[in-house]
Amino acid sequence: MRSTVKGFALIIFLSLFIGVYAQDTTLSLPKVLVENGFVPNLAPANKVTTPPVAEAPTAPLPSLSYSIIPVQFITTSRLDIPAAIQMGKNQVTPLKNNHVRLGFGNYTSPLAELYLHNTRDEYGAYGLTFKHLSANGPDNAKFSDNVAKAFGKRFFKKGTLMAGVDYARNAVRFYGVNDSLPKPSDDSTKQVFQTIGVNGGWESREWGRSKSQFGVNAAYYNLTDKWGVQENDLLVGGDFKTLIKKDELRVHLSYNYNGYKDSSTNINRNFVNIKPRYTLNEKNFKLSLGFNSTIYKDTAKPVFYFFPAIEGEYQIEKQNLLAIAGISGNLQKNTFRSYMTENPFMGNRNSLNNTVNRLEVYAGIRGKASENFGFTARLFYNSYNDMPVFIADSTVLRRFKPLYIDAKVIRFNVELGYQYSEKVRINLTGNFYNYNVADSAQKAWQMPTAEVKLNATYNIGNKLMLTADVFLMNQRPVTTEFAKTPAANLKAFTDFNIGLEYRYRKTLSLFARLNNVSSVRYQRWYNYPVLGLNAIGGITFSL
Repeated sequence: MRSTVKGFALIIFLSLFIGVYAQDTTLSLPKVLVENGFVPNLAPANKVTTPPVAEAPTAPLPSLSYSIIPVQFITTSRLDIPAAIQMGKNQVTPLKNNHVRLGFGNYTSPLAELYLHNTRDEYGAYGLTFKHLSANGPDNAKFSDNVAKAFGKRFFKKGTLMAGVDYARNAVRFYGVNDSLPKPSDDSTKQVFQTIGVNGGWESREWGRSKSQFGVNAAYYNLTDKWGVQENDLLVGGDFKTLIKKDELRVHLSYNYNGYKDSSTNINRNFVNIKPRYTLNEKNFKLSLGFNSTIYKDTAKPVFYFFPAIEGEYQIEKQNLLAIAGISGNLQKNTFRSYMTENPFMGNRNSLNNTVNRLEVYAGIRGKASENFGFTARLFYNSYNDMPVFIADSTVLRRFKPLYIDAKVIRFNVELGYQYSEKVRINLTGNFYNYNVADSAQKAWQMPTAEVKLNATYNIGNKLMLTADVFLMNQRPVTTEFAKTPAANLKAFTDFNIGLEYRYRKTLSLFARLNNVSSVRYQRWYNYPVLGLNAIGGITFSL
């Protein structure tokens, strides 16, 4: 029965691919002529005059980058970087249990960060984090970000107990005002988001022959803004994993409550999610079979969503080249928190529709061209109902609100990564989109059809760290509520950022960061130009 299941699974996986490639592995062995009487003549070795020093590495300071551009687009890389080659065993070096970073830049932009940690402890770990960054840009382009977090872990023989609490206060100004209307008051342009969250959970250690493991977790946050918006979100879930011979079974169960209230809307949403996965692990292929299911309930009758989920990979060349493919779908929960994280200039009246990802199909390749260079290339097809895009409202403040469209999206994703020991790291991520919107009067407003991110770091003798970031985004169509502004395009932009950190001592370093080096005040969001050239520098020390 087991061989029948595996054979059927292999047929499903191979049907996702178009072609099959074969290689001729026939080898012709060369003839070797051996001569006797050879006397080697070795040249004297060049001796190293400086004796090696075996010094245990200390914990590096966090490599952090800062940008006071109010909004930068973010792309997520899933590229696996080859692991660094490890040296021989050495004594454990005591860790420094705190880092402090202080800085200042133009646009009156103070920076302060504090990291506290209890270092190594066999019984547990705990720490605190505080961050502040703000700026006063031209044309009332001001913002302030403040974050405080505390976490703790307690290690037991059978598992780990975890808990945390966090607080965030993010303030911005609606500076993209409509100049053709009367000027708004200063107080009306202010927006402040405050988020309080707590989380906790338990994760067991593996036990038994099947290496079974389970975990439970819970998280809650409350988000408010200055204009009466309030959102509460509670998530309770559990995960179970076990091995059946060499195959893996995973099951995820969760309940999620989301309540949202503003001056015109009051909704309560409930989600029950069940997501099992059974993964067949064979010599040359891996196949995951399962489904994504959600029971959704608001004021109407419950709705059940079910989507098969199949993912697989096949080794074309062992460890170096894999063919990957999959088919799935899911119900995506949209929240006010997810919207304001992406676009902080949100208005105070919003609809929160769920996005139904009816179908997602992808195929591609992943592999390594060498021990230092890895790559991934994938082609996606998605069919969405109620995909959110952003349009400006009709008020003088030009705040944004979500507009939901039905669309079919084709996306080509490429990710490249290069790493040479700990000295050089380069990562490139590119996404290219094609949108087919069902309503001919609508478009994928403010959504790019191409976005590229390049990040590079160069470590010179563990003393001087150089970093460079490049963001590229092409034109995006824009409009306003009720189409009061004719459809137009935001200009494409390229954003260059460079950084430098000089490690004067193991516990003391200096840093500098230049953002938007070209000083072009491009618009990521309609009528909201980012800051021009901005610089920030300071000091980092550990105790």
